[in-house]
Amino acid sequence: MRPSTANIKARLSAAQRAVNGLAANGFDVLDVQLGNSQPVIEISRPTRDLFKGQVAAVSSRSGGQLHHRMVSRYLGCLVQWEEERQ
Repeated sequence: MRPSTANIKARLSAAQRAVNGLAANGFDVLDVQLGNSQPVIEISRPTRDLFKGQVAAVSSRSGGQLHHRMVSRYLGCLVQWEEERQ
């Protein structure tokens, strides 16, 4: 097996474990991306704290618009959601 194939299979496996864990804990999974060095999973805004306070705020600009996201690691994946702005 080529290293690139093994890498994709490992990221896919991690994403499947994380999606299953998030769904089992009541989270809505909106999107999964495998193209980065680790899978990135987009969820709807969490209603409870599964991430044990290990959350960071990230801001980015896309198309002239500023986006605020919260991110955390979960089972080898990066989980992110839109930050609610007051």
